[in-house]
Amino acid sequence: MPIQLPPSPPAARRVSVVFLVALASTAALVAQPSFEPAMAIHSNAGTDTGADNRPSVAADGTTWIVAWRSREDVSGGAGTDDDILTVRSTDGGATWSEPGFLNSYAEDDNATGHQADESVQLFAGGGTILAIWVTNKYLVNDSVTDLAFARSTDGGQSWSAAQLLSADFAGDTGEHVAPALATDGSGNWVVVWESDDPRADLALGTDADILFSRSNDDGVTWSAPSAVNDDADEDLARDYDPTLATDGDGTWIVAWSRESSGSRGASEGDLLLARSLNVGDSGETPAWSAAAVMDPDPAPAPSDKSDVHIATDGANRWVTVFQDGSSEIRAHSSTDDGVTWSLSVVLAEGSVDEPMTVALGDGSWLGLWGAEQASSRGEGVDRDLFWSRSPDGGATWGPSSAVNDYATTDSGEDDSVHAVVDSLGRTAVVWSSDEDLEGVLGLDSDVLFSSLPSFTAIFWDGFETGDLDAWSP
Repeated sequence: MPIQLPPSPPAARRVSVVFLVALASTAALVAQPSFEPAMAIHSNAGTDTGADNRPSVAADGTTWIVAWRSREDVSGGAGTDDDILTVRSTDGGATWSEPGFLNSYAEDDNATGHQADESVQLFAGGGTILAIWVTNKYLVNDSVTDLAFARSTDGGQSWSAAQLLSADFAGDTGEHVAPALATDGSGNWVVVWESDDPRADLALGTDADILFSRSNDDGVTWSAPSAVNDDADEDLARDYDPTLATDGDGTWIVAWSRESSGSRGASEGDLLLARSLNVGDSGETPAWSAAAVMDPDPAPAPSDKSDVHIATDGANRWVTVFQDGSSEIRAHSSTDDGVTWSLSVVLAEGSVDEPMTVALGDGSWLGLWGAEQASSRGEGVDRDLFWSRSPDGGATWGPSSAVNDYATTDSGEDDSVHAVVDSLGRTAVVWSSDEDLEGVLGLDSDVLFSSLPSFTAIFWDGFETGDLDAWSP
């Protein structure tokens, strides 16, 4: 059972204003929604001492599945190395299953000097849930990190045995990290990741590039790794932290960060993207467009861009959010399947990082991020999580509110926010926190959970769903 956290002081209510002009102007007031009180999703959160962090959440219809990195030995035989735990909920987060190991070798890997399983990513579509994570030592006895995966076809109740994403990882010399994945819901999957493996067959060199592998049999088998960035065989820059999305109708887009070198200077960072219209087609050799720079900075004041995340609503609208320097989260949008992009707009300012975005299913978008700042609304000066809604596909964003309801009273660090929208339009959000919440959770980090109901219901104004122009401060 989940652990219910202590109630927080009531948050100040805000109203949203809808303007309707006919013969006269009419205003309808709708209460701005807030996240449900935070809950710890693993039942031992109040008594465990092992760190639980970096969660990922997926929705298989109305079933929510969460996986995360943990050093807690929930079986008594797995030791205190990093393993991958998972839970599921079929009732909108009211209850969660007991945590179990997703990496099937969890009780065997200690004896081999295994170091870590981490950076797990979940995705669901077409009745299949896929998990991919970074591992080392056990599946391949070498000194570099590789990628492992497991799949579930019963809503996360059971998982296949973990295996390497590629047999090519055996005997290679490079690191494979930062995986991201997506499916079109028709059995086609793509995984992208960062790798500095030189791969003689691709002549990649020792700089980091973006690789991909695809599956056309619902994640059972995978193609040999190949490069996404078309200049992988000649560039000297580090390409890192890829993100991936598909509209389910043939368009796939990868975005990533590049740490430039040479004449542009090692401290400059660009955002790049590449599109494919056939990577999900088993009958064709997959091809990606030439890597293109998004929203280049005007000289002479470039800034480092990182932590990019991309999402689509499946209806031609795409949104990316990213960290711009150390003081802004910004967003781009596209209405032509990523062929062209708007100039970026500010989503959040301050000491901000780790942004992500999801389409809410009613034409609006949710942006989330972490911030360590003194808030004008009293959320304190520790690190908390914030959200904002865009009613117009990422072109403009409303004011921010705290995700974690205890933000006004805690002093802990909340980070690694991740969200998904299920088939009913409900938003599930998970994150990690080392806040003890008045002694309920202890001082180790735990995985917390909250949710929002469907925005289609929230913003019904009696005239037109989603006709939200602004929120009052």
